[in-house]
Amino acid sequence: MKLTKRFIALTTALALSAALFVGCGSSAGSTSVASASAGGAAATGAKTEITVWHTWGAGPGLDAIIAAAKLYNETNDKNIQVNVDFVANQSSGNTQTMDKLMAAIAAGSPPEIAMLDNFQIASWAAQDALVPLDDLMKTADLNLDDVYDWAKGGSIYKDKTYSIPYNGDARALFYNKDLFTAAGLDPANPPKTIAEFEAAAEKLTIRDGANYKQVGIVPWFKAGKPIYTWGWSFGGNFYDKDAYPRG
Repeated sequence: MKLTKRFIALTTALALSAALFVGCGSSAGSTSVASASAGGAAATGAKTEITVWHTWGAGPGLDAIIAAAKLYNETNDKNIQVNVDFVANQSSGNTQTMDKLMAAIAAGSPPEIAMLDNFQIASWAAQDALVPLDDLMKTADLNLDDVYDWAKGGSIYKDKTYSIPYNGDARALFYNKDLFTAAGLDPANPPKTIAEFEAAAEKLTIRDGANYKQVGIVPWFKAGKPIYTWGWSFGGNFYDKDAYPRG
């Protein structure tokens, strides 16, 4: 049995008929599972094998995706076998499959499903690297009606759905009230502007000659690394949906 094989991009839970990936994200926002160009899924006898590329080398993420695939394999009535493969390189987050995935698509041998960062979906779809999922979703009676608009928007390009959101981040900036108090700052009144933020960070920084005993903020650390985190936090935007509609 053959499947058309470009590449199915998931952003949340392509439940391989309706239930496999209900799940997680990276520091980049929300993540995706996608579908790639070429070939056909391997069939063993009457059973169709589907390969899923994921980015978890260890820990709860790996345990969860293995358990989900195992459950699906044991319970589906569609003669489908799901195999999950860890793919990584020196990059971080769910973008780490990118180089190998594009090479696999170009070679005509991509996996049927892979995780992608949802910010990449439109550009990959524009290159015809992903398979639109709308017909498959209708067959599986799957829709995104209950998915938040901000997550769903990353899955759509030119009125077609190319990924299914499976995870999103809730981001917040934490601060230490005790350190605020020690630095003469009001812990009940944290910074609300960039200028206030910079002033607080300076007061929280303690130098010892050429060394630092305490740093007020490392702005590129963790979720602060992507510039859009700071833009959104202070009212900025990076996409004009009225000037450049996805439809």
